[in-house]
Amino acid sequence: MIPLWLVLLGNRMSPETRRYRIPYAGIVLSLLGIMAPLAAGMALKKKPDWATRLDKHLKTITIVVLCLLVIFTAVVNYYIFVLLTWRTLACVALISWSAYLFGGLAALVGRLERKQIIAVAIEVAFQNGAIAVIIIYTALLLPDADIMISPVAGQAILYAALAVRSRLGAPPEAADDTSAAKALPGLVGRPPLCTYPSAHRSREVTVSPKTPP
Repeated sequence: MIPLWLVLLGNRMSPETRRYRIPYAGIVLSLLGIMAPLAAGMALKKKPDWATRLDKHLKTITIVVLCLLVIFTAVVNYYIFVLLTWRTLACVALISWSAYLFGGLAALVGRLERKQIIAVAIEVAFQNGAIAVIIIYTALLLPDADIMISPVAGQAILYAALAVRSRLGAPPEAADDTSAAKALPGLVGRPPLCTYPSAHRSREVTVSPKTPP
């Protein structure tokens, strides 16, 4: 998606971005850097005691670091917000909303349950915004890295839409499946293609008595 972003919006952000080379090596290294904490989390999953001890401290540290990061980033990179135009807002809105839509439709075609459809849509669209910011900021050089304002603006639009919706109508949790059933009536209500059995479900084993010879 980064090459597509640079082609569509790169030459509109700054005249200096009209000539650029896409740093594929930097993008790969950024992805490897993201995979390192994921691997650490998978390793900690095998040690639940360690995860419980670290969880008490990591919550406070994460909140403090996140607040400081948002404040200093907004102050230092204030000039980036001046680069926002209607083209940028339109593109990021369409890409963000289409990611939610395609993720939800893919889960709906897979005949998953409503909660799983919502989870898949969020996983497809929401977390990709943070990954895009990290990759763009670490892989691209200035002024090309200024395009990272695009995914940030996309998430801000989603938050603003959610805030307006919660004030005008019912919260998202109160919605039902009627809209999905009207949109795709042939898919809603069918048995799912794949199921996720509960880990606490016990298996029933029937042992037939042996008959004497």
